Amino acid sequence: MTMETVLQKSINMHPTLLVDALRQSQKDDARYLANRNGSEAVNRAIKGRIAGLEKAISALTGTAGGDAKAVALMGLGPLILAFNEACRLQCIPHHMRTEIAVNS
Repeated sequence: MTMETVLQKSINMHPTLLVDALRQSQKDDARYLANRNGSEAVNRAIKGRIAGLEKAISALTGTAGGDAKAVALMGLGPLILAFNEACRLQCIPHHMRTEIAVNS
């Protein structure tokens, strides 16, 4: 099992659910960013996460193909973010997520 196979399973099962989960995560991050007074480094990291989520959403909903390969082509960040949401939706525990990611 790889990150892409887990992600593809979520895409095959219910693609809009995955996209909705990614959008909700993006909204939560944006709300967190707007309501905090932290360091610039942390703010950049959160903005980077939001951008990565946008790339994953774009790969899933755009003309890039809408599959796990399309997300992987967007870079490691979007793949990891989408993989984590797919694992959450499939109730894959954290220790298994880590093992799958390390072995991918």
